[in-house]
Amino acid sequence: MTLTLESIMTTHIVTLPPQTSLDVVLKTMSSQGLSCVIITTNENIPIGIFTEYDALKVVANHISTTTSIH
Repeated sequence: MTLTLESIMTTHIVTLPPQTSLDVVLKTMSSQGLSCVIITTNENIPIGIFTEYDALKVVANHISTTTSIH
């Protein structure tokens, strides 16, 4: 059996606007079991990805979770 990217990729995509606070981003990722969220403009155009690695940087750098991701 050959695995394809389509057969293993995640199809449940969560997007958030850049004005979202880190607290909401982290709670969304945790509650939905996500390793990342896509950051989009108001027109739903992707402008970035917030990942688990980014979350580690928030903790390591003592960044307030009330800060927006923008």
